[in-house]
Amino acid sequence: MESNTTISHDPAELGELERSTLQLVWLHGTKTSGISAEQIREELGRPLKDSTIRTVLRRLEEKGYLTHKIEGRTYLYSPAEARQGGGWTRSEADHRLVLRWISGSAAGGYGGFQRSR
Repeated sequence: MESNTTISHDPAELGELERSTLQLVWLHGTKTSGISAEQIREELGRPLKDSTIRTVLRRLEEKGYLTHKIEGRTYLYSPAEARQGGGWTRSEADHRLVLRWISGSAAGGYGGFQRSR
């Protein structure tokens, strides 16, 4: 199951936990078939409840940053990819810019996502 949500949210409005979660998904979710909520909770190294992480992941998916697939009973999250019908595209350059932005090293916000036509 994949999300059909597109990004309509300003990335500058993401909170610290959302940015940290998004960074983990971008780092791990692009190298593998995705990352689970449990893996994210462990990697964050903070005492957070599983429901907190799942809520953050759901909200990031609703905002269009993530997508998920289900393997068995596990949701695996990955960065949102290009979709038909006016979705958002992500090139390798966009990937690097997002990583820089969510790690705090990009100045002036992020404008690397481009509407596909």
